[in-house]
Amino acid sequence: MTVFINSPSQSGAVSVAVESFTPTSGPGAGIPPIDRIANLNVIVNDSDVSQAIVTIRVNPVDVASGQTLEYIGSVSTGGSRPTWLGFDFNGDIGRPNQTPRDQVEANLITGVDISGSVFADMEANSTSGVAGNFNDIFVDGDIAGNLQCSTTGSLGPVECGGSQLLGEIFSPNDIRRISFGGTIRRVVAGDRIQGANVEAAGIVAPPGVVGLESDLLQGNLLIEGDVSAPIVISQEWHGSSNIARIDGDLAAGTVGTLGNRMFILSDPTPTVNDGADILEEQIIINAANNSSDWLGDVAINSGGSEEILIGPNQAQPYQAPYYEALPSELGGGAIGLVPFNFHPKASDPQQFDEVNKNPKQLSGTEFTSFQAVVEHYGPVALGAAGTPAFLIEHCIDPNIPFRM
Repeated sequence: MTVFINSPSQSGAVSVAVESFTPTSGPGAGIPPIDRIANLNVIVNDSDVSQAIVTIRVNPVDVASGQTLEYIGSVSTGGSRPTWLGFDFNGDIGRPNQTPRDQVEANLITGVDISGSVFADMEANSTSGVAGNFNDIFVDGDIAGNLQCSTTGSLGPVECGGSQLLGEIFSPNDIRRISFGGTIRRVVAGDRIQGANVEAAGIVAPPGVVGLESDLLQGNLLIEGDVSAPIVISQEWHGSSNIARIDGDLAAGTVGTLGNRMFILSDPTPTVNDGADILEEQIIINAANNSSDWLGDVAINSGGSEEILIGPNQAQPYQAPYYEALPSELGGGAIGLVPFNFHPKASDPQQFDEVNKNPKQLSGTEFTSFQAVVEHYGPVALGAAGTPAFLIEHCIDPNIPFRM
């Protein structure tokens, strides 16, 4: 199907709806509605038209009667003027099991709001000074195709209610929020993921492939399952009181040249900022408290001369889960495995050393005015009323056992 847009009586932006509907009168009365479009080509040649805004949808009147557009396959645009595409119907974009995949391209994709899945590769490409943005992606099903915007555009927000993200989401600039009901395979933002949270049931990528990659992450990272692919934040995790919450395992394993580093924070200017002071926030592993484990490494200041790896196979002070490195060495933040233990070195007094017998010595007024600080690897709260939060013991001599 080819749609030619020539509007000699109108200048500026032209809005066109490509609709599936049931004609009730005129020559088309009684003809069954189109419920599938394999190929659509949109041509805009009118020099008076600044851009054509084309929405593919089911006629609103017919939506109420249950009419559907099962799918639209490939969509191409052409001509001398920019074309903006939008999708608003209760079906799929692209056909499943199509080899090669259906292709959808336009200068700007104004929005995707469908109750089905995306099986096509979709791309917004810039032209005539129009940035190739890919806006407002709301998909009730899966995303099995690739979503990509141009070098000058940005992408998102992305909300997907399905169980699979088999394709890749790529923006050389911003990605504005990601929320996904299933597992993420690969998301790449050349600049930043900004404005809100990244939410998914898990992050799983093929061997050697980074699952989530961005220069900046502005918001929380909320993963309801396992993370078994690297997460690369190449500059900073930006914001106040942000949390990386991983309900499942932080998995181990060799992934390409990244080893088993499952969460990487990288210092963009290691010669200037070489103190690994970039983990200012909180990473929580086994956040659902479901017996998941911390199995892979957390790499801090990756690429700097003072890179720090914290993981179960590292030696102290970087051995997980109860590493002894102070928060100040990491940038003030912490990585914690639920249930959180207290930090033996960051607490004041420090944990008693049974080998060296070096408890904190207090006497006189110092004893009565001393305030102990118990630092943990993650946020904690007091339990039920009447349940002691800590056991307090004392001794009068380092060589005599502690007692209540």
